[in-house]
Amino acid sequence: MEKWFANPFQQDIYIEVDGMKKSGLFDRDHILYEETKQIIIERFCRHKINVYIDNGWSGIQTNAGELLPYDNKKISWNSGSILQYYKHHFPDERKEIFRYVLICGNSKPNAFCGNTEFNRFDTIVIATDIKTKLRVWNAFTPRTQRTMLASVFLHELGHSLGIGPNTIGGCDNSTFVNKYLPSKARTKYLEQWGNYKSVMNYYYINNKKIVDYSDGTHGYNDQNDWEKIYLPFFQIEADVVVDPFYYPITKEGVDENVSIKLDGWSYSLDLTKKYVETISDWSPIDPIKCSWSVFVKTDDESFSDRNIRVYAKPNVPFSVWSLFKEEYLDSEGTINLV
Repeated sequence: MEKWFANPFQQDIYIEVDGMKKSGLFDRDHILYEETKQIIIERFCRHKINVYIDNGWSGIQTNAGELLPYDNKKISWNSGSILQYYKHHFPDERKEIFRYVLICGNSKPNAFCGNTEFNRFDTIVIATDIKTKLRVWNAFTPRTQRTMLASVFLHELGHSLGIGPNTIGGCDNSTFVNKYLPSKARTKYLEQWGNYKSVMNYYYINNKKIVDYSDGTHGYNDQNDWEKIYLPFFQIEADVVVDPFYYPITKEGVDENVSIKLDGWSYSLDLTKKYVETISDWSPIDPIKCSWSVFVKTDDESFSDRNIRVYAKPNVPFSVWSLFKEEYLDSEGTINLV
């Protein structure tokens, strides 16, 4: 990943984008506009996260940025039609590194983030047909259309970062739309979720043109999305197969209790405490934002002197334990960095 400016001490998001040719004389090519691209990059840059969007990088030979033939059928998740684009236009060597985004002419629903070949949320589809731009987005000018595309792009990208209805009830919640009691439904919704001023909130995409995640400063039932996102979420195999039109009952928080079981290793609470106390002296990682577990080897059959394993798990929804470091404990009980 070094050739793409990756840095192990820097958070990076890599995205490959393909477009689609116009359907006819009164249509336009369905592409990711440069203005939209810069809006997305800038939002993450504020939070020290680099976003690299390959929709045809100049000077680098890649297959990204293809302008694919127009598809008269609606591209959908449940029919499996998106799988064909994922298989034939998204290189295998980029899977689990890049997210794949298709800007198309027609899809059902109008935009979605879902799983394709594997049960991972690494694929995004966004329709930019005239009907969607005018009736769904209420975007009548080129500038508004570019802004709304950024909003929808950020919304679906947020799902690939782990933000969903099960992490906050104001996400993907459309109860404010009620054709029988429109004003009452909207008032009730705003009382409960009006403070969640995020692009993940349908109300603010459709009505307020918000193009950012919430920072959690708006009061009751708000959430700091930036503290909840988990960049590797799109790499994780989901525990369940999610139907694209199934909307789970929303709840506050998720079960984040994950235990580690290692044959030949034993968890040490004392060493964990000692290790966390040393982290701020040498690591750019804020120890408060992670859970830590230190294990000591109990199996002496291995010839390696690395008898300590350190595991870390970010304190965000859906995160998993990862091996952070292997070290060794000397005869005096001191942890030595390797």
